[in-house]
Amino acid sequence: MLYRDKKIRTRPGERQAFIDAKVPLFCMTGSGNASKWSTLSLLVRRWDRIEEVANTEKPPYIYSVTQDGVRRLYPSPPAT
Repeated sequence: MLYRDKKIRTRPGERQAFIDAKVPLFCMTGSGNASKWSTLSLLVRRWDRIEEVANTEKPPYIYSVTQDGVRRLYPSPPAT
């Protein structure tokens, strides 16, 4: 599922609902009110990574999609 919510990290109830429903979630978390074109451009640039995660990870998971990349939010990323 593609979702747009820059506050997903600060809304534990909302986040937990996605987890409980075992939703594979990619959340655009960038700041500001991006235009439709900017949002589409972001998705096109990050699509290969989104597809890689979708094809290799078992739900539930939540990934943040931003200008800087695609980063796992849940389950917590492994310590490095």
